[in-house]
Amino acid sequence: MLQTEDVWTQGGRSQEKTIVVELDPKACASGTKAAEVPVESCQSADFPWATSAASADRELAGAGVRAWGDVTHTAGGRTLQETVLAPSPSDEQHALVAAYRDHLRGCEARAVGGHGGKSDWLRLGDSAGQLLVSFHDGVVIALRAERAQWTDAELGEVMRLAESRSEKFME
Repeated sequence: MLQTEDVWTQGGRSQEKTIVVELDPKACASGTKAAEVPVESCQSADFPWATSAASADRELAGAGVRAWGDVTHTAGGRTLQETVLAPSPSDEQHALVAAYRDHLRGCEARAVGGHGGKSDWLRLGDSAGQLLVSFHDGVVIALRAERAQWTDAELGEVMRLAESRSEKFME
């Protein structure tokens, strides 16, 4: 996952908060169907769109996520949050990516490119901030920016780095 110096290359005072959770599908059994986005929300702040923080692990495991990570980087009143959803190694792992891609398209997210033919990116903007989501090698990577206007180029630069780091997250 991204480090603070990856996001704030100019240095200065910054904070980082990281959470990584490995999920056991049997222990986290829920009513969520495999490869289904848990909640019908289009709010960028709600990603990964679970019913609540308390039920997120159970719902994501039920949807086919085997591990997820979340890191928040803050500097100078600006915040960038990275969320990574790693699918369970199964025949349904691409279905999870398809479910999130379809959900974002239903929210009228716009395509803003990708990286080296291995991923595609969708961007969703609302009053809460901006969400750039990558579908890279079967992993869902989301960057959410608050309290700052980020251009597609700026978020894209950070996303390329996040994609390169996602392979380590999958190990």
